[in-house]
Amino acid sequence: MAVDVLGARWLWLAVPFVLAIVLAAMLPPLDFDVREYHLQAPKEFFQQGRITFLPHNVYGNMPLGAEMLALLAMVISGDWWLGALAGKTVIAAFTPLCALALLAAGRRFFSAGAGVVAALAYISIPWVVGISTSGLIEGATACYLFLAVYALLLKTNRGAALSGFFAGAAVATKYPAALFVLLPLGVWVAFVGFSKRGSARLAADGTSAHGGSRHLSFFRAAVPAAAKRLSLFLLAAAVSCGPWFAKNWVFTGNPTYPLLYEAFDGKTWNEEKNQRWNEVHRPHDFSPKALSRDIESVVLTSEWLSPLVVPLAALALLGLFFKDRPLAASQSLILMLSAYVVFVIAAWWLCTHRIDRFWMPILPVVALLAGAGACWNVERWWRGLLRGLLIASLAANFLLASSAIWYNAWFVPLDDLRNDPRRIGQWHWYFNTRLAGDRLLAVGDAAVFDLQSPVSYNTCFDDCIFEQLVKDKTATEVRAELLSRNIAYIYVNWSEIDRYRSPGNYGFTDFVQPAVFDRLVSQGVLEPLPIAFQGDSGRAYRVKAEEKL
Repeated sequence: MAVDVLGARWLWLAVPFVLAIVLAAMLPPLDFDVREYHLQAPKEFFQQGRITFLPHNVYGNMPLGAEMLALLAMVISGDWWLGALAGKTVIAAFTPLCALALLAAGRRFFSAGAGVVAALAYISIPWVVGISTSGLIEGATACYLFLAVYALLLKTNRGAALSGFFAGAAVATKYPAALFVLLPLGVWVAFVGFSKRGSARLAADGTSAHGGSRHLSFFRAAVPAAAKRLSLFLLAAAVSCGPWFAKNWVFTGNPTYPLLYEAFDGKTWNEEKNQRWNEVHRPHDFSPKALSRDIESVVLTSEWLSPLVVPLAALALLGLFFKDRPLAASQSLILMLSAYVVFVIAAWWLCTHRIDRFWMPILPVVALLAGAGACWNVERWWRGLLRGLLIASLAANFLLASSAIWYNAWFVPLDDLRNDPRRIGQWHWYFNTRLAGDRLLAVGDAAVFDLQSPVSYNTCFDDCIFEQLVKDKTATEVRAELLSRNIAYIYVNWSEIDRYRSPGNYGFTDFVQPAVFDRLVSQGVLEPLPIAFQGDSGRAYRVKAEEKL
């Protein structure tokens, strides 16, 4: 009877992490990006009754494949608030789903124990838990990435098509997946089809043919096979991500809006915005010191990584050099998976602004390698050591992941959490509980998901609505503009504006200054609300009714 490093009963150790992910995912959102566009964009689509272009929120015009689950829940429930929480929970469920895929892949390509280790290693990573519970969508991207890899490893035309569909689904959640998933897997598909069919043709021809004719025969067989597999892959990818590019093409003239402005232009985008966007979304420091620091963080020092995943993955590679310790899978598979991990990290470092979340989707592949590395030896001493290390690692990970979920009001009624000022901020609480119903213009504040009143806002990259309504206009014209849009209040988030204007940040229009609001107050257009919150620099104003100026 074969001995394995871990049995299926060890999967019970995943239950605490699954419960923590599901319970925390049901809570209202805290993360800025989630409240700015991951849930705000579906909320606006729901309120408008259609998926459309958002000229005030550039992020809401990017692929939103995962966020459509929240929109679907909003439509089913008829409530944007409850639908958003349901969608946030479904998005979090991609992480347990990915763990199940790792379990299956480990069993298929390595051993049953490798699948168990891979699943436990992935679902227990504190970083993965934190991202999954926050409403961020990298967990969905990671799941699609791994399913695309898994399907590709089946080495069939159906597998190539399925891989393309999942790769396209990854792109439909986040633009960088085109570089991290679609491009390398497309090359992989073509290479496998080319080498497999060509080698089969050579074997069929035998050894009697001359060298030149053998090579010609190889290419005649290999090129059509590679083209067929690649076509299947790309067609399936187009099915799953193409509608997002078509949407942007119709609304803006740029299928990759706001990217590739130089090639496609794009509605509401211009050269100044494009330069500012590129300046903050590209890497700047290519020094050896920066490379060393970032690689060290990726493989060793990040406090949110599991202490076992990278060392066990390294064992999978090291095991290739121990001929008397054969691994339970081919060397080529481990080398290909390792090369893919290296490619993603290199692309992240060379082509992005190096936010850690951008390379997080490759972690399932690292976890699969960790499962393979765990099986480098099945002797009793190693099995005992591995189990002890696994228990200690999972315990430490659970404590760290639990501490990261500081807003852990898991059993508090949702009605109490909806307007909790600890979560939404004091000004949002004030508008929801004291001034709900009238339209608000938010200046410098784009994380407006929780506001229950109608709200006009813009991100720091979009045209400033306040500037459009006020600049170069008389007091009478400003009042008329505000009233024509039914704007009753203006809220200015000075702390956010200062953050945007800080060195190296995204920037914010220079027009918005305290003096502009002081002038409008003195002219009788605005009236300051007689309220201030300790430690909060935000200010709010009421738009005064018409009067002679």
